[in-house]
Amino acid sequence: MMSGMDLTTAEKFVLLTLDESGGDRAGVGVDVALAAALVADLAIAGDVRFDAGTLALSPGGTPATDNALLSGTYEVVVAATEPASATVTADLLQRFAGDLAPLREKVAGLLVEKDVLAVTKHRTAGILQVLRYPVTDPAPGRALHAALESALFAADAPSPGDAVLLALLRPFGLLDQLVPERRRAEANGRADAVIGSAALPRALNDAVSTARTTLLAALAASSAGAAAASG
Repeated sequence: MMSGMDLTTAEKFVLLTLDESGGDRAGVGVDVALAAALVADLAIAGDVRFDAGTLALSPGGTPATDNALLSGTYEVVVAATEPASATVTADLLQRFAGDLAPLREKVAGLLVEKDVLAVTKHRTAGILQVLRYPVTDPAPGRALHAALESALFAADAPSPGDAVLLALLRPFGLLDQLVPERRRAEANGRADAVIGSAALPRALNDAVSTARTTLLAALAASSAGAAAASG
């Protein structure tokens, strides 16, 4: 299991997607992936029920956790599933991400509280403030990278949590940045097999992939429109 310390799947995702300056290399759709990670942790713990046949979510019981973000995610799931269950889709995860925003900042903030990351503020063009999260304790990240390689290349089947993490990394093409070049094809093939072998990682992977594709298309259309207007 990818651990190194007591980290949620969302925290692991943030750690694995940091660039050398503490910026985000996942890019468009990162908050949707983080919403999926939080839902997955609740589902694996049994706090949220996931129907493998219908891909529907429903409350399973108030989570016994002191993690405010997981508790908040549970409340968001409850609100979305009243009076009936809700199917895992790109739209649903985008709704969760919006309800929990700013999600990446919240998850990274938990790692700051654990002294794994620091936070710095930068200005782009003197206007836009950008938060970066440089690593202060490299041990959890090193352990997580080692565990990622084990999940991808060891003979044993990955845990449900590890399968979800692979499912969330895959739509961003991040495995190509996290494993040696000579093993990228093997890693991606293994990840696809793991994702496809269980309903939860498969459903989350499909939803995050769809959301990211939609967001990228909207961004491209907006940029094209702005370019046309200025030209």
